Amino acid sequence: MMSTLSGRTAIVTGASRGVGREVALALAAEGAHVVITARGAAALDSVAEEIVERGGAVTAVPGDASAEEDVDRVVAAALSTSGTLDILVNNAGIGILGPLAEMAVDDFDEQVRVNLRSVFLYSRAVIPHLEAQGGGNLVNIASITGLAGFAGASAYSATKWAVVGLSRGLDKELSPQGIKVTAICPAGIDTTWAFGTGIDPEAAKQLDRLSPKTVAESVMYAINQPANARITEVVVYPMSENGHQ
Repeated sequence: MMSTLSGRTAIVTGASRGVGREVALALAAEGAHVVITARGAAALDSVAEEIVERGGAVTAVPGDASAEEDVDRVVAAALSTSGTLDILVNNAGIGILGPLAEMAVDDFDEQVRVNLRSVFLYSRAVIPHLEAQGGGNLVNIASITGLAGFAGASAYSATKWAVVGLSRGLDKELSPQGIKVTAICPAGIDTTWAFGTGIDPEAAKQLDRLSPKTVAESVMYAINQPANARITEVVVYPMSENGHQ
């Protein structure tokens, strides 16, 4: 097993599937103790078992990334593993797609809550610990919809633009303290992310979508930079134009 992150503790939100799962596996493979969280306890336990089977260290804490009390529980669990907290990957997110004029207010609010509020809450909880130890990594999974608008994804795009903006602001705010902030902006990913809420599974098969592992590799690239370098934004496209959203 590689050990480039040995002795470090990482939190990954939305870690029960897709990109979050792959990020957790990658961090554990490089020696980090990974604290994984998501709302689905059974799926989260399955990821934890997979990490253990591969020889990694993991703590699974089910919770809602947009609920302040759950965020506090996860951060406390991370600190209890080694007393340090080095990496935060804000990955939790949802997409409810469709024409804005037809969108329910509750669906708009839910996307803001999960996609943006969770990043705010976790970042606010973790930053003091990163500051106290003189550095660390804060990685936010955004989207290319946070850099360019797409028809049928206006509300979702708004939340991801906000994540990109938050990331850029935090980079200016925190880089003088040795904290590296990165926004990962991938194109369409081969997950069940928005099935039933705007994306048809059969139609998705026709798209050239990125694998979750590819996105996880971009996260690891940002984290593994030398001490005197930081990656502020990573945009990941498939090779074809079919699947950029």
